[in-house]
Amino acid sequence: MFRLTNPRKASLSILVVGLLFAIMPVPTRAAQKCLEYGPAVTLTGTLHSRVFAGPPNYESIKRGDAKETAIVLKLMRPTCTKGGDPVGVDVSFVNIREMQLVVYSDDTSKNDELWRTVNRRMGKRVVVTGTLFGAHTGHHRTNVLIQIADIRAPRRQKHLSSNILQPDSRRSIIRTARLEILPWEAKDGRGYFVEAAWHSGEAALSGQLPWIIQASLA
Repeated sequence: MFRLTNPRKASLSILVVGLLFAIMPVPTRAAQKCLEYGPAVTLTGTLHSRVFAGPPNYESIKRGDAKETAIVLKLMRPTCTKGGDPVGVDVSFVNIREMQLVVYSDDTSKNDELWRTVNRRMGKRVVVTGTLFGAHTGHHRTNVLIQIADIRAPRRQKHLSSNILQPDSRRSIIRTARLEILPWEAKDGRGYFVEAAWHSGEAALSGQLPWIIQASLA
């Protein structure tokens, strides 16, 4: 099994990629690019609702603090941020696994739409687009929060397939590899899993390929 990150026009390119990786080594992971504060970002994860201690002391509900509910996005994979805010709010963080969502819009109809989607997708996977900012009040429950502009269910990708030829050096035969491209959530919400089923005559062998493809297809 191997991955294609940010695939575009995969149906036209998978054959070439498969042939290239049949004859050359592949790096297993590209360098992670940290997210920036300000520009819109897109994240994928699972929605959760959590109760925290709120005012007046933000310490203990049992000791009298009000209950305060936060909507948290558990990310599909850890990320990082890049920032040099002199005030110390929008600063760099690493290994970010969760982000609190700020669900609000000045447009009443848009605000209602966002909340309907949040309530409908609670406990499920979502794709969120918005802008990041650092925690700076007691109401902020994660180091980095995202003010959301859009939230939706992941789009279902069509299954694509292609055939490549892979030489079997042990038996000096040719096996046909059928590549099934399945949905996979990349960091930006787009991507595929690619499963390979190897066929030789009437016998079929399904398994994982010993490498990971990470490529951007133009």
